[in-house]
Amino acid sequence: MNAEMLQLIGNMVSVIADAMTLIGLGGILTWGFVRKGSSRFADQIVDVFFFSIRLFLLFPITLIFLFLGSVPYLFAYLILRDAFGLITGDAPLYWDQAPPIGYLTAYLIAGLVVVPLYLTICSCVLLWSMRPLESLVNRFLGRSRATTREPENGDGD
Repeated sequence: MNAEMLQLIGNMVSVIADAMTLIGLGGILTWGFVRKGSSRFADQIVDVFFFSIRLFLLFPITLIFLFLGSVPYLFAYLILRDAFGLITGDAPLYWDQAPPIGYLTAYLIAGLVVVPLYLTICSCVLLWSMRPLESLVNRFLGRSRATTREPENGDGD
């Protein structure tokens, strides 16, 4: 085998080992969060595995929301800079010591928009249900729980 092939195999083994480490650490962290309703050890292992996968899904969701959080921040930044003059025109985009109130206000506005959506999506992933998102939309639209559709099987899931 040549050196390039050995390097490729080494890289593949490294990626697999890193993925196993992430899933393994997630499994250790989630062991205490698994429901103790099942007395079978195998069921508890499966619950830990799927909860670890759900936690692993939160990483890309967090990255996406960090990116999406820049949209309301930029919108608030431009309004505070151009309409209210809280941020000077030649100031850096994300922070400047001179006028911190404008930056703090822009971050607060972005947080008020992004954080509820982020927490709702995270709870949807962790609960593996769309009910938190439905509840947020119903509250936002002013609908009460009585006017929303009930599940067909009657068990609440």
